[in-house]
Amino acid sequence: MSKEKRKDQRIDLFVQVRIKHQGLHKVKDLSLSGLFIQTPNTSQFKTGDEIEVAMRLPLEDKLTRLDARVARVATNGIGVKFVKVPPNEQVALRYCFDIFKHTLPLPNS
Repeated sequence: MSKEKRKDQRIDLFVQVRIKHQGLHKVKDLSLSGLFIQTPNTSQFKTGDEIEVAMRLPLEDKLTRLDARVARVATNGIGVKFVKVPPNEQVALRYCFDIFKHTLPLPNS
């Protein structure tokens, strides 16, 4: 069995995310330090790539824009770690996470 390497809890969160210059994709899960983004074409990403993501978090009126670094490339998507998260975006992420952590992840997801 592989040991979990993530330090932050993740929740299932299904929203769309726009990767700058790469178009719209679907988020599979969220932690306070990153996202897993589903994308069929992972060949355009390499571990260490810096990207900008924009998404509308549930319960937020404005877009949340974040700089991120590709931490993992899988066959079905990419895991990204947030870098340089502005304080107002940290508040939005924390609020979203705290609201949904009690209902997600769904059992057997």
